[in-house]
Amino acid sequence: MESTSKRHQSVGRGNRAATMSNAEIRILLVEDDPILGRALEVGLEQGGLIVNWQRGGAAACQVFDEGRFDGLLLDLGLPDMDGLDVLHRIRQTNCSVPIVVVTARTRVEDRIRGLNSGADDYLSKPFELVELLARLRAVKRRQATTPWRSFLRHGDITVDVSNHRVMLRGQRVWITGPEFFALCFLMRELEPVSTIELANHLRMFWEEFEPSDMQRCLRSLSRKLGHDFIALQTRLHTNRRVRLPH
Repeated sequence: MESTSKRHQSVGRGNRAATMSNAEIRILLVEDDPILGRALEVGLEQGGLIVNWQRGGAAACQVFDEGRFDGLLLDLGLPDMDGLDVLHRIRQTNCSVPIVVVTARTRVEDRIRGLNSGADDYLSKPFELVELLARLRAVKRRQATTPWRSFLRHGDITVDVSNHRVMLRGQRVWITGPEFFALCFLMRELEPVSTIELANHLRMFWEEFEPSDMQRCLRSLSRKLGHDFIALQTRLHTNRRVRLPH
């Protein structure tokens, strides 16, 4: 069980004002803390969601396999198995269900590990319920506007989205979490996008992500992936389309 010192106080506030508009959205909540779990269950239901609350990883995997869910809220500090193992098991059978990790693990390394394991978003405890509902809406919106594909290809670059693996001419290329999500964003977009749009996309995963971080991220990808990624970057523009230096 993870630390519960302050986080319970934040969950219940503002939930009635945060009602999600979509009906019949089924959420699997995986949280072992009885107080926090109950607060989330009540708050999410008041927000218009149908919630199935499980306190252990093994039970969550079984319930997920047997049911239909539109999203998963996953704690990592579970009593019977690590939440990352739950994440891996679910991603082996379902690549598209939105998964938001809610955890007391706040280190950048933990966040990147969770996102690289297949989470769509990562929210550190304590948090406000209104923020959690906003992130669920954002994840659902991204999935609604971007058809899911397990493999993305551009030139000699291939991305295995399910396993978070990048290949260049058949050889694996090791990239960071932000680099992976920036690459997938650019490969999925058919029309030119602005650097602001890309930065906002990355801030969905890393709140502290700054424009200077994005420039370093893109330059690193250019070094690792070469001319195919540089060509892909022509989809980026500020006031006009630009090719960023590498």
